[in-house]
Parts: sequence; structure tokens; C-alpha cells
Amino acid sequence: MARKRPEFPPVHRTDLLPSNLTASKEGKVLDLLAHYRDGASLLGREQWRLFFETGRFDKTHDVDKVTFAQAIGAANRAQMCRFQVVGQLQGWVSNRANDFRDTVTRSSLPSDTKHMLHVINKMDAWFLRGDIAMKETGEIIPVERRFSCRSPSWRG
Repeated sequence: MARKRPEFPPVHRTDLLPSNLTASKEGKVLDLLAHYRDGASLLGREQWRLFFETGRFDKTHDVDKVTFAQAIGAANRAQMCRFQVVGQLQGWVSNRANDFRDTVTRSSLPSDTKHMLHVINKMDAWFLRGDIAMKETGEIIPVERRFSCRSPSWRG
């Protein structure tokens, strides 16, 4: 049996709640936030470098275990920040892959070229250095097709 809708929609309120935040605590929070933002910027640069070198982001990548912990204040904070940065970057790249797919689909390219571009996009192989083979035929996708996937003209 379906639920009945209430006759009147519920009222949502927002009230200011008292806080025990003192001026010194507020200063510490703002200082932590500034370090966190700086660390996130450094981690973002590191992750983009990894993406262009390996074709993937890596949320467990931490070579020296010290640099980012010093920037953010603790190793656990650096790990949490890295996970958040990687999540944001993966979301951004996924949106660009969707834009690319839509652009290729709407284009007037030959169907075999479209298929190759869709294979590259589906495999997230825009920056992989090795050969990429079509699954059904085993045909190697030409390097020129892979370079065309990286072109800024594909941006939606």
C-alpha cells in the first residue's frame, strides 16, 4: 500500500547553534585549513604528474612519507587529503571522458575511426605508452589516433 503524502510539506528550520569555539581554537582551525589547502595543491601536482607518466592516478602513492606530512601537519592528514584529491581528479577526468565520447559520437568521422577513439576512451588509454589493440580484431590502434584523443580541440 502506497504511503499518503502529508497534506502540508514539512517545515525545515535552520537555527544558529552555540559553539565553544574560542579565538585560539578558531585560529588553529584556520591555520590547519591553510596547510591543508597548500598540501592539496602539492598533492594535486604530484597526481597529475603520475597521470601523465603512467596514465592513472594513485591514491596510495607516497614516495618519501615525509614531504606532504610536513606540509599538512601529520601523515594521516596527508593520506586523507590525497584520497580527496585523487577522488576529485578522477571525477574531473571522468567528466572529460564523457564529453569526449559525446563529441566523437556527434562527429562526422568514419565509423572505424570513431570505434578506435571509443576504445581508447573506454580503456582510459589516452596517455598509455604501449600499443593498444582492438579487442575483437587484435588490430593495433595507430599512434596518430591516440594523439588526436589528447588534442584540446576535443574539449566540450
